[in-house]
Amino acid sequence: MLSTADFHALLAAVLLTAACDDLSSFTTSDDEIYKGTIVQPEEVRKGFEKMTTMDLTLDIAEADTAPGQLTVVGTSDSGVETLLLDHAPLRPISSLKYDSLSSLDFPTGRLKNYMFSITLTGGEHAGSDALAVISLMSDGKVEVRLISGEERLYGIFSLTKEKL
Repeated sequence: MLSTADFHALLAAVLLTAACDDLSSFTTSDDEIYKGTIVQPEEVRKGFEKMTTMDLTLDIAEADTAPGQLTVVGTSDSGVETLLLDHAPLRPISSLKYDSLSSLDFPTGRLKNYMFSITLTGGEHAGSDALAVISLMSDGKVEVRLISGEERLYGIFSLTKEKL
């Protein structure tokens, strides 16, 4: 027979596990979008303007087929905008779900990480593929890393869900 303390500990563990498995709250509805800017230190920002913004739509239920789209706009110091991704679809990497890499985990508040392929639609690297690593954070935010080639593009974006 379980003691009251053991019962409460078991109940808390079950509830925590159930909460972590339901990631549907990260899905954007028709009137929502994730928005944010690139992390600033140059050590983690290669190939992106200092003022680069990202918009993301996300559908967790469709993570294996049609997970969402990215728009990325870089603005130079002189105010010239470059559209790097224009509603570019995130493409699932089908073999990844059979690889232990699919369970990639980072520390500090990440509930789940996904990896997708995406094709750059503008800028000097238009037509190149990039890796998008999307982390669902315990505070409800989304963190996106875009990586393309050696020393071409590397950026980390912190996004918050907003109403349109």
